[in-house]
Amino acid sequence: MSSVPRVQLVTAWDRPGADAVHDEVQAILAGRADVVDESPDLVITIGGDGTVIGAARSLLGTTTPVLGVNCGRLGFLAPFTPHTLERAADTVVSTTPPHRTAAVLSVTLTRSTGEVCTEVAINDAVLNAGPPWRMLDLALTIEGIEGPRLRGDGLVVASATGSTAHNLSAGGPILAPGADGVVVTPLAPQSLAFRPIVLTLDQGLGITVRQCNDGTALVLDGQVPHTLAVGDHIAIARHAHVARFVQCPDEPWWQVLQDRMRWAIGPRLREDASCP
Repeated sequence: MSSVPRVQLVTAWDRPGADAVHDEVQAILAGRADVVDESPDLVITIGGDGTVIGAARSLLGTTTPVLGVNCGRLGFLAPFTPHTLERAADTVVSTTPPHRTAAVLSVTLTRSTGEVCTEVAINDAVLNAGPPWRMLDLALTIEGIEGPRLRGDGLVVASATGSTAHNLSAGGPILAPGADGVVVTPLAPQSLAFRPIVLTLDQGLGITVRQCNDGTALVLDGQVPHTLAVGDHIAIARHAHVARFVQCPDEPWWQVLQDRMRWAIGPRLREDASCP
C-alpha cells in the first residue's frame, strides 16, 4: 500500500484570491500527495470558515480530517496560509495527519404536523425571529424538566467549535476545543435575568415554539435554514459522530484566539503614565 497521502481540495471559487491560493496549495502538494476526488486521507479547504464547516459536515462518519487554508476575512477555523501550510507540510500532509476532534450537535425538528427532520450542526443552531420581527416566545426544557420561557429575538445553541461564532457576538462564553458542552445564549431577551448557560451535551435541550413570525427560522451553521411555526419542537443532543480539524502547528488555538479574535487584549496605555 502506498504511503503517499490522498488529498482532496475543496475550493470556494467565489472567494477573491481563491484561484491563486488554490494554485499555491497544489504546488505545495506536488510530490507530497495525490490529489483525488474521493476517498481522501485529508481534505484541504480553500476559503473561509464556512468552507471548513461545509466540508466537516460532509465528512461526518469518516475518519478524514479537514485542514483549512484561509482566503476569507477571519479564518478562525481555517488557520493556515499557503506559507504556514508549506512550513508544516511534512507533518500535516499525511495519511494520518495530526488533528483534534470536536463534538457535533444533533438537531431534531418535530413539526406540529408530526413531520420529523433530523439535521447536524457543527457550529450552532440559531433560532431567529425573522420578519416582521415581533418577539419570539420559546419554551425550554432541560433533561426533560420544564425550564424558562424565553421572550426575545431568538436563541443561539452552540457547540464548543461554534462558541466563537454567533454565540460570542451575542455575549455568550467561549468554550475551549474539546470541551464537552453546549452553550445556550439568548438573543436580546426581555428578561435581564436570562443569562447564557453551558450544559453538558448529554443533558438534552428541548425548545418549543409558542409564538413566532412568518419569517422565523432555525438556521444550522448559517447554511441550512428551516422555517418554523407555532407548535414546532427542536431537540438538541450529542451527535453520534465527531468533526475532525487539523490545527496549524505555528498557531495554537489560544494564540489564534488572541490574534484573530482579540481575546483578552488589554487597554492601550499611554507611554508616559505620569499625571500632567
